[in-house]
Amino acid sequence: MEHLAEACKPGCIEFEHEWDDLKKSSGFRGKVNMDLPQVGLSAAKFSYPAGKYSVESSDHLGIGIVRRPFEVEYFASGQMAYGRRTIQQGQIILSQPNSEFDAKLKSQGEIEYLVFSKDRLSNMLPTEFGELTELPDGLVSRLQSNLLTGLVSSLLDRFNSGAHMSAFYVEAIADAVVAELLREVLVEKDGPKSGSGALSDAALEKLERYIRDNMQGKIEITDLANTLGVTPAILRKGLKARKGATPYQFILETRIQSARTMLTATDASASKVAFDCGFSSQSHMSDVFRQKLGRTPGQVRASAF
Repeated sequence: MEHLAEACKPGCIEFEHEWDDLKKSSGFRGKVNMDLPQVGLSAAKFSYPAGKYSVESSDHLGIGIVRRPFEVEYFASGQMAYGRRTIQQGQIILSQPNSEFDAKLKSQGEIEYLVFSKDRLSNMLPTEFGELTELPDGLVSRLQSNLLTGLVSSLLDRFNSGAHMSAFYVEAIADAVVAELLREVLVEKDGPKSGSGALSDAALEKLERYIRDNMQGKIEITDLANTLGVTPAILRKGLKARKGATPYQFILETRIQSARTMLTATDASASKVAFDCGFSSQSHMSDVFRQKLGRTPGQVRASAF
């Protein structure tokens, strides 16, 4: 099995005042910890002193972990794109392919990146590559998946330690990083939007499917949020904007609709319907039906005939 020590001798290539993507880099320093052209992957750590930077990214994709927090303002076409932000330690940062922007750092920061070549991404994702080159506005600030952070940190830490790793291992982890990133991107595109914050049809369908598949057990708000890959707060906002309901109300509504379907389309007993749809008892289901529908389960069933 080929090991990285044999495949590549990194030697911690150090450079100063030279970096294609940073046109103005006074005091900027970087260190390439690993360069694996045969797999289209490299790792580098950059230190950014306070100051202004103009960035013209290549067709590579960088997925970074903030090692030292900093304050920054972003500008696009001369206009401020975001207000001043504090970028926290451990936060995921993306360097999107073929993007141009200016950044004004108010304090020194450090970011460590995994950099994927275009060829690497195109080979891995022949049909989905475009999803990673046209990321939705505001996505980066919400890309804080624990799994994504753990995978990136694990690979970077192993690079930094100089530990022997097989090329197969590195490629497997790299593939997992991109797969998780793509999942986050697609969830964001199908999830709450930046305008009204309402859930899309696809996101709503995904929630309903999860509730139906897990109806016999207790469903927490965090379960629904994890299904979409968003925070509970974003989920609450999305449901409120789309359905005018809280997550609890949405879960209950889905249980009621499923129970109505079973009552009118099958001959299952009321007790079985109550159990299958997650009500604590038949009497509990009856109470909910009377409160929400103004009818008992028996009356709902009778109305179908």
